[in-house]
Amino acid sequence: MDERRRQLRRAVGAAGLASAAIVAQLVGAKAARDALFLSHHPVARLPEMMAAAAGVSLVAALAAARAMAAWAPARVLPVALVANAALFGAQWLLVSRAPASAGIALYLQVAFLGATLTAGTWALINECFDPHTAKRVVGRIAMGGTAGGAVGGLMGYALGRSSGIPVMLLMLAALSLAAIVPVGMLGSRAKSQPPADRVRTRSGFDVIHAHPYLSKLGTMVVLVALTSALLDFVMSARVVARVPKGPELMAFFALFHMGVGLSSFAVQALATRATLGRLGLAGTMALLPLGVMGASGLMMLVPSLVTALLMRGTDALVQSSLYRAAYEVAYTPVPRGQKRPAKMLIDVGFDRIGTALGSGLVLQILPRVADAERVLLAVAVAAALACLITILQLHRGYVTALADSLRRGAVRLDAKDVLDATTRRTLAETAALDRKKLLASIERLRPSMAGQSDPPPPEVGGDTLGDLPPDGREEGFGSAPLSMRFALPDPPDGVERALADLASGDASRARDQLLAEQPIDPELVPAVIELLGNDDLSRDALRCLRRWGKVALPDLCAALANPGLDVVIRRRIPRALEAVDDPRATTGLLDALVDEQLEVRRQAAFALQQKPAAPPRERVLSAVELELRRGSAALNAAESSADPAAGASVEQAIVLMSLVLEREPLSLAYRALRSGDDSLRGTALEYFENVLPEALRSQALPLLERLKPRDQPRRDTATLRAKLLETRS
Repeated sequence: MDERRRQLRRAVGAAGLASAAIVAQLVGAKAARDALFLSHHPVARLPEMMAAAAGVSLVAALAAARAMAAWAPARVLPVALVANAALFGAQWLLVSRAPASAGIALYLQVAFLGATLTAGTWALINECFDPHTAKRVVGRIAMGGTAGGAVGGLMGYALGRSSGIPVMLLMLAALSLAAIVPVGMLGSRAKSQPPADRVRTRSGFDVIHAHPYLSKLGTMVVLVALTSALLDFVMSARVVARVPKGPELMAFFALFHMGVGLSSFAVQALATRATLGRLGLAGTMALLPLGVMGASGLMMLVPSLVTALLMRGTDALVQSSLYRAAYEVAYTPVPRGQKRPAKMLIDVGFDRIGTALGSGLVLQILPRVADAERVLLAVAVAAALACLITILQLHRGYVTALADSLRRGAVRLDAKDVLDATTRRTLAETAALDRKKLLASIERLRPSMAGQSDPPPPEVGGDTLGDLPPDGREEGFGSAPLSMRFALPDPPDGVERALADLASGDASRARDQLLAEQPIDPELVPAVIELLGNDDLSRDALRCLRRWGKVALPDLCAALANPGLDVVIRRRIPRALEAVDDPRATTGLLDALVDEQLEVRRQAAFALQQKPAAPPRERVLSAVELELRRGSAALNAAESSADPAAGASVEQAIVLMSLVLEREPLSLAYRALRSGDDSLRGTALEYFENVLPEALRSQALPLLERLKPRDQPRRDTATLRAKLLETRS
């Protein structure tokens, strides 16, 4: 465990350094780009340049998506970083000879490689962590990027006051080369993860089209980029009108980006993890459009350079901190084979599509509207509102993606991990080991095995019933006579012979009564219930009770609720009640969910799973809370995360949750949680965090995190036989 923690710390540190270096050169490049372009070109050309840059970025995104899918981010990023450094060197040579051309070239370079490098770095980081771990560490990683942004802004401000743009270009080339080292460290960790899933689709567009969740993410990115493009133009127009061109302009933009970076660092340090935990992914991302709508509304009411900076600063601040942290975690459940082409295309291509749309709107509105600024702000507010609606639809898609991730990577199906009644009983029915025959061959073991639990028998409905292992009790409910247990009245003459047959101990006579075609007499029900404890007759008794459940219902509910009865009989009663279509049967099973005996609670939950109508949510969640308290108490008492009682209580809690939540993903998540795969365990914890009701989340998650994986392999028949024989002494 200590070694895993050390590896995690090293990976987080490398990710933070890589993010810092990439963001530092990107912020510095943007400051130099804006200053160089706006110093040698009128601001009216800015929308045209933004549109051209968007087209170039889209081409870069398509190329990068194919490259990432073919060779993985760990191999593509170092090559791209070297190319970026070389291009900065070329810009350094060009700026002194043709500054206007250098401004256009730098704008296109930042468009082609800037966003691609950022997206590629986060794609590599995304492959190194499971969803639950990513949610915990992404804030720290993003803080590295924010610190890098502040450094890049500070560099631009200092150089803008002294040496100017040429020296800045050389510094940017050095930062690009420096980023290769932490990127290589991350690449080593990514290679140690499970291999990427193969997908048949060849392009990111095909992957996105086939997955509604990715489509919504793409739509959100387009709307965010469109909004940012509009706000960026409004701010740039006011800045150019007030700030002198040249180094002063670069210093101003650098100072602005540095301020955004420092503010983002503070937000990430203080609020990212808490916000993700409290609001979730969708709620955290929703803060971006909400902030944009509020700041844009303020700008419309009080138009000035200060409010323009506040508006654009709010957009950039939330994007680089809270939104970025949640956005990157949103990709963690997506298979790598699909994520590599799709994420790069969305991060860069869709982002540039949104930028191009925003630039096109600016070009269309400027010459046609007198008060263009107000109209652009109104369009930005509308786009932010559409973005908010899209984000609110993402939560269900994220949970579905987590469930799909569990399905793809779930551990092998094993009876001890199956949490639904049908599957578990089917496993018991089809298992290669006939436990009843094995135990029958070593009769002397029966007393020592009496207290052991057994998997529930298979579904009743045909000619066979699942294994009901012997328990050494042939006398009924413990040692007390039948009349003491049920206080039977004197039976009428027509019932006396049947009652004598059932209590005779002769299996043939009792079976004749159990299989009789005529309806069972209510006076015989207690005797039939007692036969649930007889291994030779339990199947026939259960079949009889299920067939005439309406008649037997009162006695079945009373016996199930009686803590003085034999637990072997009580745990088999729910199998009869599950077949009774009567609200009283459901009520009896619900009451049994809080029984002191775990096996009684477990079988009652399995029986409720077979009911067509969902049980009352409040009662089920109350029982879940009780199980979680039992599990926590067992762990605290044992001071060990491997305590069997705690594990049993947690499993029962998951079974109960499946009565009110989607069953299959819950079962898969529990099995993944008990596996030895860290990535699967993280995905499972993230799934639980997103689907558990808020009232249970704080109590359940710490308990789930403390459970250790099952490390014992499934034993075959020969191993089980040897183990049983060892217990003879």
